[in-house]
Amino acid sequence: MCFDRVLQIDENHMGSRYDKGMILNNLGRYEEALVCFDRVLQIDENHAIVWYEKGGTLRHLERHEEALVCYDRALQIGGDQMGTCNNKGVSLLNLGRYEE
Repeated sequence: MCFDRVLQIDENHMGSRYDKGMILNNLGRYEEALVCFDRVLQIDENHAIVWYEKGGTLRHLERHEEALVCYDRALQIGGDQMGTCNNKGVSLLNLGRYEE
């Protein structure tokens, strides 16, 4: 991957790390995507989009409780309110937490 080359030069390049995570996510390689998203969040813990995407990745893995933490963090920071609330609702439904 081209992103790997960039990351060899600058392992903290957030854009490349995030983009690599998105590609891995789209390929269904969710655990590898999580590693990328976690690395970005180590560099910038207030990156709402990455929290949102990490939540979606965890949701794909049916790790809904962890996804909720990510969605709440994204909402707290001020990310995409509608998309985040929608995905949070999906995780809540999957957990049987209908009232929420």
